[in-house]
Amino acid sequence: MRPPFPKFAFARFTLGLAAALLATACTKVVDLDLQDAAPRLLIEGQLANDGRPCTVQLSRSTSYQNPNVFPPVVGAVITLSDAGGGLETLRETSPGQYRGSTITGQPGHRYTLRVETEGQSYVAQSTMPAVVELTGLRVEKGFFGDLLSWCRSFWTRPGSATTMYSASTATDG
Repeated sequence: MRPPFPKFAFARFTLGLAAALLATACTKVVDLDLQDAAPRLLIEGQLANDGRPCTVQLSRSTSYQNPNVFPPVVGAVITLSDAGGGLETLRETSPGQYRGSTITGQPGHRYTLRVETEGQSYVAQSTMPAVVELTGLRVEKGFFGDLLSWCRSFWTRPGSATTMYSASTATDG
């Protein structure tokens, strides 16, 4: 007499049923009672050695419930100075956006940014690091051929600098 199921069919059926049951999940809504903190001033400044002047964005932090909505801070007085005696006041180009006109970034120079708003003063100083030279770029195919590849970059770090660097890559197509 022939068995009702082909060989190992019952075992495959049982494993398939167990996998299907494990793959389904229950969901539970978890409501977190997050406390709002007082809004804080956010200062984001950019100064590079690309010939463009300094830009600064001023805004306020907001509630966790309103992600990515940061109200601009208007009417601030922002000054940028360098160690060589240069000084300029950034002008507000749109609400919360400030732009310089004369001072541009130079590697090795020290800069001071001063922000005065709502009776408070904030000061930051930084020295622009030396330029890191890109000496090579190579694409290496991975184990799976064109499906997975690595882009390797080679750099010359200036002197005995102990700074860290970050690079990102993107594909087009």
